[in-house]
Amino acid sequence: MQDYGADFSVVYDKYWSGFSTNYAPLLRQFLEERLALPPGRPRRLVDLCCGNGRLTAHFAAAGWQVTGLDRSPAMLERAAANNLEAVKAGAVRLVEADAASFRLEGRSHAVVSTFDALNHLDSLDTLAACFGCVRASLVAGGIFIFDLNTRQSLHRWTDHSVQEEPDATIIRNGLFVPEIGKAWLEIKGFLRQADGSYRAFREMMFNTVFDLAAVRAALLAAGFGAVETFRGGAALEPTQDPEAERRVFFVATAP
Repeated sequence: MQDYGADFSVVYDKYWSGFSTNYAPLLRQFLEERLALPPGRPRRLVDLCCGNGRLTAHFAAAGWQVTGLDRSPAMLERAAANNLEAVKAGAVRLVEADAASFRLEGRSHAVVSTFDALNHLDSLDTLAACFGCVRASLVAGGIFIFDLNTRQSLHRWTDHSVQEEPDATIIRNGLFVPEIGKAWLEIKGFLRQADGSYRAFREMMFNTVFDLAAVRAALLAAGFGAVETFRGGAALEPTQDPEAERRVFFVATAP
């Protein structure tokens, strides 16, 4: 997984929280309908690669007990700030760990990873290791939901943009190299500080293109039973041709 600096975590929290915020209610409804847990029974979730903790906050506000896991200390600081009361109440626990090598005490009813976080893993072997960790974290009947950028999406990363905000200038330079199945995105710019000065920041992130049939096979090899694919939107709609989508959601159930 990738780590991120303090200034970038501020920029991310302020300008790129929309995906997790928008999908959180949809994913919660999907999980609650699928799991059908009795009223009053504790519901436990792992927010894998939780970032700034916006999805964590939504589930905690709905009564879930949430473990937010991320490799980046800076992102976990943002997550703590966005979940202050829930952390104090014990409804949210934040853990610094790598998605491909974590171990948690106890088991959860669901694990969710959003905004193509798992594309940041560098190989199918690393992704498979992540799946093993997730499977070990779930109860029988537990559900793992995650989304991936597909090749259809990542070939659009070759682009350049400048975003001007009142307190930041954000420059993005992207490149997709189809021969090796990798996309890179340089994000840099200037962030206004409390004293009115501006400080430069720069982050480089990558996405790996995964063969989606191989992803399905890796989930089954990790011990999951049913594996389904969905396209995103106002609702999760099943798709039989995930490679044709720009973004695909996997739903894997532990037997």
